[in-house]
Amino acid sequence: MDDDNGIVFPKNFIFGAATASYQIEGGYDQDGRGKSIWDVFSHTPNKTKNGETGDVADDHYNKLEEDIALIKSLNLKHYRMSFSWSRILPDGTISNINKKGLNIITRKSTYCWLMASNQQLRCTIGICLKVLKINLVVVKAYSDYADLCFSIFGDRVKFWITFNEPWVTAVLGYLTGGNAPGRCTGCTPNGGDSSREPYIVAHNQLVSHAEAMNIYNTKYRNNQKGSIGITFNSDWFQAISDDPKDVEAAERHQQFFLGWYADPVFFGDYPQSMRDSCGDRLPQFTEQEKELFKATKSDFFGINHYTSTYVGAPRKEKVKENPTWYDDINVFTSYEKDGKLIGDKADSSWLYVVPWGCRKLMNWISKRYGSVPIYITENGVDAPGESDLSISQAVDDDFRLNYLKDYLKEFSNAVMIDKVNIKGYYVWSLMDNFEWADGYSKRFGITYVDYKSPDLKRTIKKSGRWYAEFIKNY
Repeated sequence: MDDDNGIVFPKNFIFGAATASYQIEGGYDQDGRGKSIWDVFSHTPNKTKNGETGDVADDHYNKLEEDIALIKSLNLKHYRMSFSWSRILPDGTISNINKKGLNIITRKSTYCWLMASNQQLRCTIGICLKVLKINLVVVKAYSDYADLCFSIFGDRVKFWITFNEPWVTAVLGYLTGGNAPGRCTGCTPNGGDSSREPYIVAHNQLVSHAEAMNIYNTKYRNNQKGSIGITFNSDWFQAISDDPKDVEAAERHQQFFLGWYADPVFFGDYPQSMRDSCGDRLPQFTEQEKELFKATKSDFFGINHYTSTYVGAPRKEKVKENPTWYDDINVFTSYEKDGKLIGDKADSSWLYVVPWGCRKLMNWISKRYGSVPIYITENGVDAPGESDLSISQAVDDDFRLNYLKDYLKEFSNAVMIDKVNIKGYYVWSLMDNFEWADGYSKRFGITYVDYKSPDLKRTIKKSGRWYAEFIKNY
């Protein structure tokens, strides 16, 4: 079916909105919740914008009924939320289950399950512990946690995501140190080794994912009849020219960014290009682990996508570029070509509006990983200067509205013309929230949250009203 803008999707296509527990919940010390790495990181001086934390966030923990009503008013039959590990298991281990913490999640999952007539509640198990530990230690802790979640919530949750954007944890948490837990070469106060730790973290995440998949398959799938997978994140990396060296560099960069996680999940090992670049810094999977990946392929391919970037092979002449995080893959990235930006700039420094890039990425995924169902589990934008506007100005968010229309059109083209097996789309985000190291300075919500008001008043933005109307017949 289509709307007045010619955006066409199959009748059974899933449309929803997404949130994340730490970014909206608040209640950081309520009802026995333990500390996560983000509690520690955000309380460390000079780590977040203006020293802001997720202590209160959107106070979703105490405003649950109001927010469920908001979800319903937006015609959302599909909602993606995440569980807080430290709220369920305060010290991260199965030996200490917090019943009060379970209660809020039980209430929320039940509300959402009842609200959606076809029971489309998608939940991210998530991870809030340091994963730079001995493989067996972190994998066992995560497996126990996942097992508990499956056993308690599997009657309502039929779509499970093991990890959301694990790349962000590995790279921003252990290579640049800009996110929790703030480790990197030269980082204070934690220190770290940027050349090795990101790969160890990623390896532990991947093995944890496979073990959780195996637990669900062997203990719960037959009775609960749900689906389980993982959500990656990736830009589209467009070769800056037709020169074969630039084309090869862009492909290698795509593999290093997305294939780093997706190749082990679907093929059982890292891309050869990564092996060639990283050498012995890239851990080896055991034969048993490789077989586990092959036996537990994800039921779907979750992807968070926001923007695109030009990529090329290094030049001798000076080129305006952004230094890549991976010195060893020998590429450069840039947001402009021949003096022209790749797209309109959003509020975040890394985000440019490049609708054509999402279609290219969808085709790349389809070509590399086959016909696995794809869910766009996050897509959205922060409008330039929105936090500096009055509420009446901010909710009139044509920038975001046009972004959503343009990206949905390209996702539509990927489905209807290119025949890519995309099954669903979740806008980021249901409401403005704590945007990690950026604090509350960036707004991605289709609902405005007034952080200056005592009750953190919610106001649906123009983009939210359009989205609610657009999805109501799906």
